Amino acid sequence: MFAFGKLSVSRSFVFHLVVPLAALASVGFQSSCFGQVLIAPPKINPASPAPMKTLLNELWESSLQNKQTAQQLFSSQPQPTSELTLAFVANQLEHGDSRAASKALVEATSRDPKFIDGWLLLAHLEIMRDEFEAGLSRLRAVKNQLKNPELEPKRKLQSYYRAGELMGYLGGPVAHRIDQNMVKTSFDFFAEGASAEETKALNDGHKSLMDKYNGLAKTTGAKVEQELQKKAEVNAHLQVSLTAQNETLSQTAQNLSTQQRQVQNEFGQRESQLSSQLSPLQASVSNLETQVQTIQWNLNALNNDLFRVRSAPVICRITEQAILDQIYGAQLGLSSLQANYQSAIGQLQSVQNQLQQLRANYTRQNNDIERELKRISGTIVRNQNQISKTIEGPKLTDEKKQAIDNRITALSTYVKIPTNLLKQELSELIQ
Repeated sequence: MFAFGKLSVSRSFVFHLVVPLAALASVGFQSSCFGQVLIAPPKINPASPAPMKTLLNELWESSLQNKQTAQQLFSSQPQPTSELTLAFVANQLEHGDSRAASKALVEATSRDPKFIDGWLLLAHLEIMRDEFEAGLSRLRAVKNQLKNPELEPKRKLQSYYRAGELMGYLGGPVAHRIDQNMVKTSFDFFAEGASAEETKALNDGHKSLMDKYNGLAKTTGAKVEQELQKKAEVNAHLQVSLTAQNETLSQTAQNLSTQQRQVQNEFGQRESQLSSQLSPLQASVSNLETQVQTIQWNLNALNNDLFRVRSAPVICRITEQAILDQIYGAQLGLSSLQANYQSAIGQLQSVQNQLQQLRANYTRQNNDIERELKRISGTIVRNQNQISKTIEGPKLTDEKKQAIDNRITALSTYVKIPTNLLKQELSELIQ
């Protein structure tokens, strides 16, 4: 019997943790208890084997060129047979083009409403693309064809089982995305008039998928708790580590601030000392410069006097000698003043250089301290932000949540179309 019910595990598990699915092996068409892909193997048309072999062999390897060539080959057939359509569908699914496969199946089932394999494959592909209502309508078409007395009982059971799987998927992993009354109505329609064995196959397919879904949800919950617990432990250690680091950094910042004040004080004192030496030195240089200029003017005047004495018609040797003596004395005084002037200039430049070097050293030290204080401040802020995040509790990233949701709700997680097995069965038909 069919039973729709709420899962014992909350849907919120979908947004927590990716679960290793190796233990929950996905069931494909081949994994059912009936072990075949084709429900009603078609009778091979004599014109089909050649293009079928091309699709299943030469153009089978996945590549854009092979996919396009296969589509051109199929479209060139005036009225593709069911078996050729199946070969094309297998080929396109191997190339990852489900829409081209669906289009071929729509045309094939329109030409041959008794094409059960076409209906089932089309239902699977439409449900896989979230076209749920369209998929249910294809399953109804399958039910209508199961009345065919020529269909083997085993094949009928296979159809019921696969329909049960697909409706189990609609009633489980994606139940929140489709009206469940519609799914239940379709299930009841499929079960109507079925034998006890057929009803069991339908329910077995439904139960098989639901069991896997519930098991996956349960395993997900356990994995979620395990990972969140690990994250909580990591966060606790991180909080302790970051808090201790921030305390150390704060102490370092305090020491640097003290050092900065000391550097500022030392700079202020030394700068004041050097600056106090500048004024006397500058005054001395200015005074000496004035004296040098005065003597130079006197020398010019004496030289002019000497020239006039020597240019007179009668040279007075006494006057000449007196002027020469004055010139000699002035030159000696000028030489002494110039030496003193150069010495004062040197002292002034030395103090100025010391003051310039002092300011450069202070600027460098202060910038180094400021840079380190800024780095420490930034690190403390980042650490505090991390601590705040850990206090909020362990969480998974949005990307991981989406990956979990995609994995749990994907039809391929539970039921797959085995293209290689389909290829093998079709190849056996044309040998």
